Amino acid sequence: MDQDIIGWVEHWYRVQCNGDWEHGQGVKIETLDHPGWWVLIDLEGTDMSDKSFEPLEARRGEDADDWMSCRVQEGVFQGSGGPEKLGAILRVFKEWCDRFPGWDAPLSPEHVELVAARERIEVVRRALGREAGPEQCRETNCTHLRVAHSIFCSDHHIANLQRVGALPVLSDDGSRVAHHTSE
Repeated sequence: MDQDIIGWVEHWYRVQCNGDWEHGQGVKIETLDHPGWWVLIDLEGTDMSDKSFEPLEARRGEDADDWMSCRVQEGVFQGSGGPEKLGAILRVFKEWCDRFPGWDAPLSPEHVELVAARERIEVVRRALGREAGPEQCRETNCTHLRVAHSIFCSDHHIANLQRVGALPVLSDDGSRVAHHTSE
């Protein structure tokens, strides 16, 4: 398969990642059992979500493996095809996106900062792991168990790291990095 199309899909995916989109949406590539490929690309929250797409159905001759179908349905690009059609499906998606310039506009510095902040917080949350107990978190009125190697639950451990400036702080609605001045 053409490595350029894989690189393009990686780039398209990265442009969509904003700290939220990739947690609920994404790109799925699966195999079919007759055999073939099934590609699902969530468009919700992307610049492509309101663009029209003309469904494509293609079959060549009598070869049972030489087929492809692409459509957008319920906010999802859906492509399926024979075992040698993965690259062709992804190229159909790329060519459709390329008809609408601007989907890959550079992210604002604020947006880049927000994505990086969310990623840093998520890395720490994953590293803290699950509640270990049996002791409870030492934050007043918290009923959660502590995480390993801390006296706090993960939420309060992160809040303390944010309080001392070791982790970024997000606005209450999570839409921007809050810049607090020291008191």
